[in-house]
Amino acid sequence: VHKAMAKAPYHRFSSAKEFAEVLQRAVRGEQIEVLNPLKIQPRITRVKRALSEGDYQFALDVLGELESEGNIDPEISLLRMRAQGGIREKSIRQLIESARTRFEEEEYPLALQKIQDVLALDPNNVDAAALKTEIEAKRSAAQIDRWQEIAQQHLQNKSFHKAREAVEEILKIDRSHQAARTLLAEIACAQQESARLRQERHELYDAALKAYRNGEISSALGKLERVMQLGKLAPGHPTTDAQYLALYDQIRSERDELHSRYTEARKLLDAQQFDSALAICKEVLNGRPGEPLPRIVSESPSL
Repeated sequence: VHKAMAKAPYHRFSSAKEFAEVLQRAVRGEQIEVLNPLKIQPRITRVKRALSEGDYQFALDVLGELESEGNIDPEISLLRMRAQGGIREKSIRQLIESARTRFEEEEYPLALQKIQDVLALDPNNVDAAALKTEIEAKRSAAQIDRWQEIAQQHLQNKSFHKAREAVEEILKIDRSHQAARTLLAEIACAQQESARLRQERHELYDAALKAYRNGEISSALGKLERVMQLGKLAPGHPTTDAQYLALYDQIRSERDELHSRYTEARKLLDAQQFDSALAICKEVLNGRPGEPLPRIVSESPSL
């Protein structure tokens, strides 16, 4: 029956008559030459030699040909199992070696994919499980280092929310990571200090604006210079910073103009053109009564 159902048609019986004759001989217990197991022994021996040499694919090819011819032998099934097992073990060794190479090159996702391929073939493979643990530990350490670097960069840029998110990623990997918890506390302190400095900037800005409105241009400029210095330590909202800078530029421009008038008045004073010098001082003081520079000139003994 097996030969009658051989995969390749030319290996089957040539006719129903031939099939019937073989069946009748089988019933009578007569030897059937076409199914004589001794005929395939040389090829079975060839398969065994291939298996011993590790040429599993060739062994499978020969076994497949024997089966396609309709040959039945218990040894064929056993040899097929050996060949398939050899191919499987060879594939596993190659996959583990490939995973190790990728691991050494720090290509952790690729290495883990190879390990998953091994475990799909052999879920209980001890070597694959050990290497997987090693890869995951190394990958986690690399991820933690990267997240720490990102957190530090955001902290330096005063992006406290993003810095905190980066630290949280570390804690997702290792909840007991002490350096991450220390960094989290550092971020909280830096954020509090930044908030304090922004409040100080706001108060200085208000004081500078008040001084400017009272005509105290030098006092206002001094306060705004401090606002600009603090802005480097604790930048605020872009709109607010632009507002501070605009007032600073405006007052500095007026201060430069004031110095120009002061220099002009001083030259007139040195030239003993007292009326002209006094006129400049009075003009400036009428607009800015709190300014010290023109007052110095106007209160000079020479005048």
